[in-house]
Parts: sequence; structure tokens; C-alpha cells
Amino acid sequence: MEFKGTKGKWSLSEVKTNGRLMIDLGELKGYIDVWYYDGDTIIKQEAEANAKLIASAPEMFELLKMIYLSFGGGRVITFSDKDIEDIEQLLTKITTL
Repeated sequence: MEFKGTKGKWSLSEVKTNGRLMIDLGELKGYIDVWYYDGDTIIKQEAEANAKLIASAPEMFELLKMIYLSFGGGRVITFSDKDIEDIEQLLTKITTL
């Protein structure tokens, strides 16, 4: 089980013109653009939330894979405090505007 997208940490930045958010895929791999109607605050907030979710895809995949593997084959493995903290930080990251 392997993430097929661009490896590494993706980051989000706002372009100050034209209602555009950019997700930097890192290491000169390119960008994902998220466009919104500039001037509408609600649409901008939704676009920011969508962009945060997209930008967190590699991290979400790794945590979901860790959770899946910990329950695989009927085995139940206890999560460490660090695992729980990582999950909480990721959830906060993608739900905070």
C-alpha cells in the first residue's frame, strides 16, 4: 500500500490576486491551484477549507495507513501518545480556518 501522489509535505499559500490558492507539492514538483470567486467571503472560506484538505492528503494517507495496519488481521495495537497527538494535530490543521 503506497501513496501514488507526489511524495513529501505539501504546503498551502494564498496568491493575493485573482482569488487563487496554491498548494505547493514541494521540491519543484509543481502546484495545485484552487480558485474561488474573489470577493465572496463564504466561498473563500470554503475554498481555503478544501485547499487545506487537499494539501494534507499525504499526511492523511500515512495516518490512515498506520491505523489500518494496526487493526489488520484481527490484531489490535495500542496507539502511542505520539500517534494520538499526530492525529489530533492533523484534524486541527484541516478544520481550522
